[in-house]
Amino acid sequence: MLPGVSIDHKSSRNQSGVMIRGFDTRQVGLYLDDIPIYIPYDGYADISRFLSSDISVIEVAKGYSSPLLGPNGLGGAVNIVTRQPEKKLEGDGSFGRGSGGLMDVGFHLGSRWQKFFVRAGMDWLQSDFMPLSGDFQLNALQPTYERIDSHQRDIRYNGRFAFTPNDTDQYVFTYNKQKSDYGDPPYAGNDTTNNKVKYWDWNYWNRDSYYFNSSTKLDDFNTVKVRGFWDIYPNRLDMYNSIAYNSQLGQGSSEYYDHSKGLSAELLNKMFPRHNIGASLFFKGDTHEEHSINVDKKGKVTVEPWRTDSDLLVSIGMQDAMTLTSKLRATLGFSADHMNATAAHDLNKTTNTSVPFACFGEGENGACLLKVWTYNPLASISYAVSKSGTAFFSFAMKSHFPTLKDRYSYKNGQAIPNPTLTPEHTRNYDLGYSQVLPFKTIVQVELFRSDVYDAIENATIYVDTNLCTSLKQNPPPYICRQAVNVGDELHQGAEVTLRSNPLRRLSFDANYTFLQRYIDGPSNMLGVFPTGSPKHKTFATAGLQLPYTLLLTATVRYEAGTISTNDSGLVVPASKFATADLGGLITIKGAATVQAGVKNLFDRNYYYQEGFPEAGRTWYFKTGYRF
Repeated sequence: MLPGVSIDHKSSRNQSGVMIRGFDTRQVGLYLDDIPIYIPYDGYADISRFLSSDISVIEVAKGYSSPLLGPNGLGGAVNIVTRQPEKKLEGDGSFGRGSGGLMDVGFHLGSRWQKFFVRAGMDWLQSDFMPLSGDFQLNALQPTYERIDSHQRDIRYNGRFAFTPNDTDQYVFTYNKQKSDYGDPPYAGNDTTNNKVKYWDWNYWNRDSYYFNSSTKLDDFNTVKVRGFWDIYPNRLDMYNSIAYNSQLGQGSSEYYDHSKGLSAELLNKMFPRHNIGASLFFKGDTHEEHSINVDKKGKVTVEPWRTDSDLLVSIGMQDAMTLTSKLRATLGFSADHMNATAAHDLNKTTNTSVPFACFGEGENGACLLKVWTYNPLASISYAVSKSGTAFFSFAMKSHFPTLKDRYSYKNGQAIPNPTLTPEHTRNYDLGYSQVLPFKTIVQVELFRSDVYDAIENATIYVDTNLCTSLKQNPPPYICRQAVNVGDELHQGAEVTLRSNPLRRLSFDANYTFLQRYIDGPSNMLGVFPTGSPKHKTFATAGLQLPYTLLLTATVRYEAGTISTNDSGLVVPASKFATADLGGLITIKGAATVQAGVKNLFDRNYYYQEGFPEAGRTWYFKTGYRF
């Protein structure tokens, strides 16, 4: 809903992330209560799996993000802050149904008493299928309006215990358990030359998270915050050979066991008037373990050994937020980030054993074990031009380390690993002005630019030996994909935001984003395009409060200019589309709620990646009670 922010659709994997001003999920820091959350292997976090019932607020930083958070915030950061209980006893429960057999159930209970608080809850979200638009042209790959293999089930249990000895200190331990399984709808487009339609299904996609947050006031000037975390991401992908999803002959399964553990400390100092100084130290160990179970066309099963790749990340950050005058504020910051690759293993197909990656250089794995520092200065300034107007400017140099997947993955036999990838860097500029207008209205305009160098993209390359074994090619040269530092990227554009409450019962929010991206790499870097981000995006929502505590909402969204690729890797523009949603919420005696609505009201047929249509018109109904 925010300007400059869009969904990072990975349609062919049925996964979604966050995109900020053209930077995708792996380039944007995603945090849960200041704890980084992403799968170590590829740097992504599938936000479709994260249920939202216990969210208090979502903080979004675009371009400029705090150096105290840690590494890899190339294009910004998103921090999800969860709710805490405020009363001696409080709770809520909800039950909902919707299109496609949707069922949404949740229950949460919490208590804050003297020097402690506790909270626990359960959420269950599932659906049988995704309904398609009536305008979708049925074909042999998608013969019905119930999207094939589009089922999903997400179950989450969470608990929290905290000790709060006084008004300033707290020590919080949190546990989250997520159990998911979901389908991966196959290609259903018009590319008749596509002979590699994938029939995949995520047998399980789980997450176990343990984390600790503390805040201790040392004296009148100093506060220290400590965070520790341990995240586990086990998941399994099953691959089938037909739309029946009942045979794995010639296919198989891949199992992954990723885990992260880390610790960070942050010191906040207010000793000097007009200065808020912060310093941080961050450690994170990322480990990826995987193996495959291969089934040949005669039914012979080969179990590959487990292989391990791992990195150690370190970040040192400093920041000073200054109030220079009553109208002028500024921030200076800096971080030094280090990545130390600690293990990289490959499969010896002849002996079916795990072996170190074969690279030239020093050490067991040679040049495969990348060790590199990056340095990231940043600054911002804001000036209150008048009581109702503020101008602001920010500059941030940011970096992002190549992921384990970027360096070591064969991508199911379609790519060549590149262990010697270097970090990508960017210089982010942001200039804006906000103005308060009559009728409780605020307008904000921002101009932004990001100069990315050493950008990492997946390019098409030609090789003399057929290293991409899953692609049937003859004769040479052979085509493969590889993650490479392509050169320079430019992200630039503008954002306009309007927020208004002109009448007591009427609110209105609207924004428009213009984003232009260019990639300037060597002439032989084929198949590299600025994909996934809309050139034009408009979002508007209105809320009308009627008598009897009835709230009506209407939302419209327009996107155009997104470049994507089809399942064969050919460039196909995504849909230019507009959708509308309607909803209503009535509150009964301040405790019970009844909610209903329709999404994609006009049943638009659209897609972000050709061959992967999005949902048509859907409805939902939900009841809730809070005490």
